[in-house]
Amino acid sequence: MPSLKIAGADVENVQVGSTEVNAVYVGSTKLWERGTKLVVTNDSYYEQADKSWYNGWHKYNYNGYSNRTLYWGGDSGSLPNSSISPTTFTDSPYSGSAPVIDSLYHLRFRTSEGRDDGHLFFDLNKAITNSGWTTMKINGNNYNRADALLDSGNSRWYWADIGSNPFTGTTTTVLIT
Repeated sequence: MPSLKIAGADVENVQVGSTEVNAVYVGSTKLWERGTKLVVTNDSYYEQADKSWYNGWHKYNYNGYSNRTLYWGGDSGSLPNSSISPTTFTDSPYSGSAPVIDSLYHLRFRTSEGRDDGHLFFDLNKAITNSGWTTMKINGNNYNRADALLDSGNSRWYWADIGSNPFTGTTTTVLIT
C-alpha cells in the first residue's frame, strides 16, 4: 500500500478534530490505513548457564512480553510481570476465533566463545496466514514481515540478528501496519 508522508516522514496518526481517521483515500485508492497499536508492559529475565560440556557459558537476556515459558538452546526463562494490550491479533487472515498474542519479545544470546545475537519473536496461539500486515515498528525500529521467518506451524514470526533490544523502559508501544 502506498504511504502517506509529510515532509518525507511517514504519517502514523490522522485526526479531524478529536476524531481518529481509519483510512485516507484518493478516489478509490487507499493511501493510508491506521495501524494496530499494541502496548507492551515490559519485563526482563536474565540467566547465565554454565555449559560444562564445552567449558563455557551462555547468557540469555529476555525483554518484552510473554505469557508462557520461553526456551532457547535448552534453557528457559519467563516474563511473568509483562502484559500486552490488546491481546488478540487480527491483522493476518485467520479462521475461527481471533489468535491470541502469546509473546512479543527480544532475546539477546551471548556465549563465552564470543557469540552475541539479538533476536525478535512474535508468537500467536494458533496458525495464521503470512499476510495482512507489512511492518512492526518498535521504538523507531521497523521490522518487516517479509524479513521474518514464519515457523512453528505458522504461529511464530522470527527476526534473526536484529541487534539491540527495542523493549526499553516500563512500557513500549508497537505499531503494526
